[in-house]
Amino acid sequence: MNEDGLVTDFANMGEQLRQCYANAAELLKRFDASLDDVVDEVIYVVDADAGDAAAGPVRKEAYGRPDPRWQAP
Repeated sequence: MNEDGLVTDFANMGEQLRQCYANAAELLKRFDASLDDVVDEVIYVVDADAGDAAAGPVRKEAYGRPDPRWQAP
């Protein structure tokens, strides 16, 4: 962070996303669910380019496929 409190280093975006998926998996487990039950997600990032670069591979690790299981409403 800089002196204004803004994040200036996005090098660990993948690590942050992995932790988010781990947290989500733990929360879902409390409700007898898993990431297999996720049908949609929204990821908010400060640096869109870093987020896009990290999201694909990390998402595939988390779900075992590129996307959550998208289903029509």
